[in-house]
Amino acid sequence: MKQNFIQTLQDYFRDGQMAQELGGAMLQCNGMLVPDGVPEIALLIPNFSRPVVTNNESADYNLAGGGQFHVSGAPKNRYEGPIQVIETDSGQASKFAELIMASGGQLDCTMFDGRADRFVTAHAISNVTFTFEPIDIDGEGVSTIQRVQGQIKYNYYGQMANLGTSSLTGQLAGVTGADVFLNKAQNILNAVYAGNTLINILRDAF
Repeated sequence: MKQNFIQTLQDYFRDGQMAQELGGAMLQCNGMLVPDGVPEIALLIPNFSRPVVTNNESADYNLAGGGQFHVSGAPKNRYEGPIQVIETDSGQASKFAELIMASGGQLDCTMFDGRADRFVTAHAISNVTFTFEPIDIDGEGVSTIQRVQGQIKYNYYGQMANLGTSSLTGQLAGVTGADVFLNKAQNILNAVYAGNTLINILRDAF
């Protein structure tokens, strides 16, 4: 049977041109979660979920006569999701958990689309609480690393800074109202360059 509609190479050519304008697809590995004060621990957090602004579930209602309708819910500002932290032979994941408890059980963090020192978009999340599970030890795990599994719950109020394209330094340039966020990102970058700060922060905390 002859088709009434077929795709053509010209269609694909136009799709390709439009796709270039939209930007390349972001790889799943291009993201970092950077806790305030301990930016180097971001390298040990390989798995987490980044929020996307949305509304809460819509509210359904029926009118007299049987009409079924719905209205959108209020904007969602509390999110939760899984997180993993790689444990090291110097106990960085365990020290990080102790730091969180010493800080009152929560930290503020920044999620970067890219890297902490060179990124496309930065997302500020606040009131981040962590709940960790015990580490599984297995005598047969000769080719498996130790990971701390957990959950995080936090507040998110939308995209804080959109650079459009990644610059060489990843600085927030020309973004209205972003001065405070720029300083925060710069402080994180300075701490990364300063070396491992987790042990020093723990020493000060206790």
